[in-house]
Amino acid sequence: MVLQSMWSVSVAAIEGYAWLLSKSLQDSPLLRLFALGDWVTAVVTLAGACASAAITILFVRDIRDDCVKTYCRRYASAAGMAFVNWTHISTSFLFTFWVLTTR
Repeated sequence: MVLQSMWSVSVAAIEGYAWLLSKSLQDSPLLRLFALGDWVTAVVTLAGACASAAITILFVRDIRDDCVKTYCRRYASAAGMAFVNWTHISTSFLFTFWVLTTR
């Protein structure tokens, strides 16, 4: 998630700077970098979400006795939030890729 946070802050700073200068990033070579970066972070986030879901399944199904109910729910909700985060990042990639291909 640190990679995603750093990426989002840097993209927001570049877009904010371009907005202050009244320039469009649609014709910029940075758009390819944005699309590539969004794709990489989406793939890494999906891998993390799948790993957290696998750990949750391991705790819930295999280690029932040692797993306190509140901790199992926390793991399950964290895995669910990771998948929600992945859908947002994937949407960002698809939008950036669409802008890249239609310019």
